Amino acid sequence: MVHTWPPWQHVDRMGSKIPLMQNLDFIASTVTKSKRPITEILDVTTSIPDSIVLKRTHSDCGNHVLFPGDPLINPTYLLSQLDIPGSRWLGQNFVPTLRKLGEWRVFIIGGQIVDVVHTRINHETGCWKWERTTRFWSLGELRQVY
Repeated sequence: MVHTWPPWQHVDRMGSKIPLMQNLDFIASTVTKSKRPITEILDVTTSIPDSIVLKRTHSDCGNHVLFPGDPLINPTYLLSQLDIPGSRWLGQNFVPTLRKLGEWRVFIIGGQIVDVVHTRINHETGCWKWERTTRFWSLGELRQVY
């Protein structure tokens, strides 16, 4: 027997992204009173709208993220990528600023920011890349960029 940390049940739950999606939706609607992109579980054997971003559960670091118009958005490819037990494809409203500005993940422990990771598109490769952030844009600066 080999003990691992975190327990596999925790890793599997977090990898599914569905509980996270539900938690973020709850926080946005009840705490911050802010909007979030609508995210739904997809049936990839049916027609997929052209206006959504696809994300696969049990994936990270920007892998398995397909923007609208990507030729890989077809049932053959999408079904071939469900090799992890329990994995699903999610469809999410496309937010244009995601492609332009990327995404910041802020890790807060005990009310203090301990780390920030900026994930964005590498325009040369078309793939996601991430880096730790040491300087932050203010909301005013972000409004000017947008």
